[in-house]
Amino acid sequence: MKHVLGIAKSHLHLRGAKSAKLELDYLRLVYAVKEIRKRGDSAHGYLVVLTPQISYRVKQWEHKYQGNKYVAVMDISLPSRVKNNLKQEKASNLAGMIAGVTGGKAGRRSSANFSRETGESALRRTILESEPNVQEVKDKNKFPFGIQWDFYGVVD
Repeated sequence: MKHVLGIAKSHLHLRGAKSAKLELDYLRLVYAVKEIRKRGDSAHGYLVVLTPQISYRVKQWEHKYQGNKYVAVMDISLPSRVKNNLKQEKASNLAGMIAGVTGGKAGRRSSANFSRETGESALRRTILESEPNVQEVKDKNKFPFGIQWDFYGVVD
């Protein structure tokens, strides 16, 4: 059996704690794939990012942690319309967070649905193209290591 694990990151930059969180997600993928392989099954991980700059940073970790045989890193080219929508959503999120912290009303400004859906659908497309026989597993109780992967699937 082959396990296919995936994480999508919708960041457009790595300022603040985003870099450390992305590095941790990358290491989670590497660790999970290594452990599954140690147990005798096949496994491969996919990490989808949305900019070449972020992909470049992950490639540095890939070299540092020797993760290239465990995780494929892909940066997805987005149409400018989609990038603009992502930027607008992220600006709205920031405004909502500031409003919430300062006693104002965040309302719907703190939603990241578009970003999440953009990244996860790109991840799903990438995996389905690379792993044509994969069957996606939706039951989160079956996810390896109890991690909430953005994509988990198996190939029998």
